[in-house]
Amino acid sequence: ESELKGSEEFNKFDEFIMFQNPLSESEVPNNLLQFQTPITCDRFHEISNEELILVNDENTQHTFYHNYPSNPYIHAIRKFGGKNYSQSYKIISLGQYPTKVIYTRKEKGINYKVPNNYQVETTLSGLTVLCKTQYQFSRKIAIKYIIEWTDENDQIKSRYSLSSAGAAGSLFLKEICNKPNSRVAGTILFGLDINFLQQMRENITQQSTISANRKRCFTELKSQSQKNKRITMVGKEIAAQTLTILKNNKFTSPSEEIIVTIEAIVLKINGEI
Repeated sequence: ESELKGSEEFNKFDEFIMFQNPLSESEVPNNLLQFQTPITCDRFHEISNEELILVNDENTQHTFYHNYPSNPYIHAIRKFGGKNYSQSYKIISLGQYPTKVIYTRKEKGINYKVPNNYQVETTLSGLTVLCKTQYQFSRKIAIKYIIEWTDENDQIKSRYSLSSAGAAGSLFLKEICNKPNSRVAGTILFGLDINFLQQMRENITQQSTISANRKRCFTELKSQSQKNKRITMVGKEIAAQTLTILKNNKFTSPSEEIIVTIEAIVLKINGEI
């Protein structure tokens, strides 16, 4: 990775927005899938005093400009058939890799891990869409790929697929463009090929594992203050995961605000409360 001053790169962003969108194949008219820039390009101009990091993926010839996690916006330039294509993203939730992780389908010998509870905003067919992943843990592990958008009546609508991100994108295009045979490059739409995000998730998982292995058993803690600290930490983690579960199960208002509060968490340890 090499750092570039934002002011040196913004002139290039003006060129980036002229590139066509590679998300779909030829079945979808170009005028329906031109790259839209309402999410990020203005935002990049606002952070001209920040240093942008340039990440080049030599295996795929993809380039990413970002200052994540300080700033949630990422601008991607991908090369296909000798041409550059541009797409921008806003990371809402980085997500994490479960113990049993699912990979995207291989393309040119490369596939990518799919995170759980990942959320990213981008654009497709002229609309801002929120792409989400939710692992479904049953007899067979699957991923629910969700695309949400706001219609002309300011109502939140969504389509999902349990087969692939591309299938979810196709359902969206069928709804918006009435093109039942349209196909979408789901890996690009969801930004699953952004390699430095994958590295960040893996680092977080590794650090969490190391931290967990260093902890002593609760029964081995000597002082009450140590026990209270451990209980408080557990309570915070339970609360955070519970909020995610509540949001995934739509205990929310129309504006996506959680309408449930956790009033108390009671732990019974060795038969004592």
